[in-house]
Amino acid sequence: MRFSRLIILLFALLAIGMIAAACTSDDDEDGDAAASSQGETLKMVLDRGVIKVGVKDSQPGFGYLQPDGTFAGQDIEFARALAAALFGDKNKVEFTPASASARFELLASGEIDVLIRTTTWTSNRDMDLNGAFTGVTFYDGQGIAVNADSSINSLASSTVNDWLKSTRDLRLSRFVSLGWGLVLMVVAVMFQSRENPVVALGLQIASYTSGGLLGLFLLGRTTIKFHTAALVTGLVGAAGAVLALQGLGVAWTWYLLVATAVNMGLAIGVNWGLTRLRR
Repeated sequence: MRFSRLIILLFALLAIGMIAAACTSDDDEDGDAAASSQGETLKMVLDRGVIKVGVKDSQPGFGYLQPDGTFAGQDIEFARALAAALFGDKNKVEFTPASASARFELLASGEIDVLIRTTTWTSNRDMDLNGAFTGVTFYDGQGIAVNADSSINSLASSTVNDWLKSTRDLRLSRFVSLGWGLVLMVVAVMFQSRENPVVALGLQIASYTSGGLLGLFLLGRTTIKFHTAALVTGLVGAAGAVLALQGLGVAWTWYLLVATAVNMGLAIGVNWGLTRLRR
């Protein structure tokens, strides 16, 4: 087993080396130009005897201008560490407040040598800006935590489990989550557009699909006993509402709110009617 893993690792390294070698010849000229530019910037900083760093001045913990006029925060410490590495003195650094709207202009114009502040590293910025990203200094993200044995591992699975009254079935919950993920992938392919950023496209996809789920989720948290037909009617109505809004040219930011309201309204109304008919 160990021998086979070693063989696979060697083949992977060999493939990476071949790809790198193939790309090197095409990128030699660009690489030489970039290295020359970086060398000139470094020489200028060393000759000046101080490095100019763009930072935030209003975000405690990262970059913050204190009442006494000094800067503090994680980004500030990175800047001082850079000065210490260049000059052997962490104080040989000048801080310049760099707002979100002006940070790249300050860097491109040479008013600052380095930008150390909250700036997401994206492919567009990597290609379009006249600069170079270095190492990532901070990773962030968002998530929801539940117990490891909980059946609630997504809005979709929680909703369906509420509907089927099988909240203890972890396997069912996982299958529901997987199926819903596949549905979203199909929707993403159907509505993909090169003109829309990935984040905006993701929000649009969620707006098409989440209204029905959110409605079911909220209905499942009530004490009302719903007929299956009422819940299905709510789901179909929510989907129809989204299509109607799209046809009318209404902004997709309204889809979630309207679909949720339609779903809950129809489900409650139909359930009330079915309950009276069966009495």
